[in-house]
Amino acid sequence: MDWVGSELIWVVLGLAGWPLGRWLAPRLAERLGDRAWLLAELGPWPNGLALPYLAVFAGAVSAEAMGLYGRGGWLGWQLSAAMIAALLLAIWRTRNRLPFDMPDERLDHALLDEPRWAMYRAAGQLWLTSSPLGLGLGLVLGLLEWAVRHELWRPEQRARPATCLTLARLATSTIVFGLTGNLLMTAAFQAALLSLLRPAESQVSA
Repeated sequence: MDWVGSELIWVVLGLAGWPLGRWLAPRLAERLGDRAWLLAELGPWPNGLALPYLAVFAGAVSAEAMGLYGRGGWLGWQLSAAMIAALLLAIWRTRNRLPFDMPDERLDHALLDEPRWAMYRAAGQLWLTSSPLGLGLGLVLGLLEWAVRHELWRPEQRARPATCLTLARLATSTIVFGLTGNLLMTAAFQAALLSLLRPAESQVSA
């Protein structure tokens, strides 16, 4: 059926996942009782991993546009790795100039943002029939998600380190994906970035 493969439905589901999660969490926690801790552990996975890959399986977006194969063959992977290394080196040299305190964000949960953001880019590419324009529209959709996710209409939320970090991750994800066209490489960059910027006290305690 056509509606199953409609990329718009999957994009709306991705954007709606955050307010829906906030609405469901206390209700599910009440039902789970002592097992309510499972919500924090498993909650990000459906919207972060299951939803984008279901969109691919349903034919709403292509695996190629999501960057699952990379581009340029083996040489493309090597060039992507070289560009990522150069970016990480530049960030490492300027890491003490961050305009906000680095929160201790869970790496696995942070990486779950990447497939969903890639889905937004793939939908943008499909709508605008252009990779650069699709990348830009994907960023706009990511910014919309960021606003909903962190409830930017609440003044106290706007300057929180977690809010700033999500925005920084979205921006760097867009840049790296634009350079590499490779979702796995983009996720690897984000993992290295978070490890590089991880608070010193967390590194000691880990």
